[in-house]
Amino acid sequence: MEAYLSKIDGSDKNLKLAQYVMKVMVDRVLGKEHEFEKRRALVHKEIGHARGYISALKWVYQMVAVAKESEKWGKVMTSRDVLRLVVIVLTFTEQLTADMQLAQEIWFHAFPREWVDYVFPFAKSSANFFALLDDVNQLQSKLHYLSLPDPDPTKAAAFRTDIFRHRLSIIREICDIALYAHWIDNWKRAITPQQLNILGLISSVLGVFEVYSPHAYASI
Repeated sequence: MEAYLSKIDGSDKNLKLAQYVMKVMVDRVLGKEHEFEKRRALVHKEIGHARGYISALKWVYQMVAVAKESEKWGKVMTSRDVLRLVVIVLTFTEQLTADMQLAQEIWFHAFPREWVDYVFPFAKSSANFFALLDDVNQLQSKLHYLSLPDPDPTKAAAFRTDIFRHRLSIIREICDIALYAHWIDNWKRAITPQQLNILGLISSVLGVFEVYSPHAYASI
């Protein structure tokens, strides 16, 4: 299942990158009034549908993830256990509402989607916020370990690799929090579409790197 989900995640990240490359190219190079913008919008919509089909039912895996995660908990949950549980629950909500959005757009046109359109970005940005807290917590812990007088060489080498991964994840999560925070009215009015496209492009590039280069961190 892990290998299958990795392939799904990789395909989704590739399509997301294609979406934002096209957005930035059209907005920054050609301009919104260019005739290619209409074609880009249509292609963007179809890519969005493809991402929805590829990622459909991923929320089922989140239910399995909760069961697996609960097996690791002791009598007292640590702060990281709590963070991971919150991230899993929010990711489950995000993926479930994403499937509902796709179903409404393709099949159930009469189904009201206002609340789904609100819950999806809320869950997406909130999941990234708590994932950010988890990465910051782990980064601080591993940096502290490396600052000790005589750290274990094998463990220290692994931590150096993890530290680079955490830093990349933190940048991507900040971008995604800003990208999906449009459920907050003041933020929606404050940020421009061009800025959102840049944030989406940065997030997409880092996401593709994280998926396809899991062993590249050690060489950087």
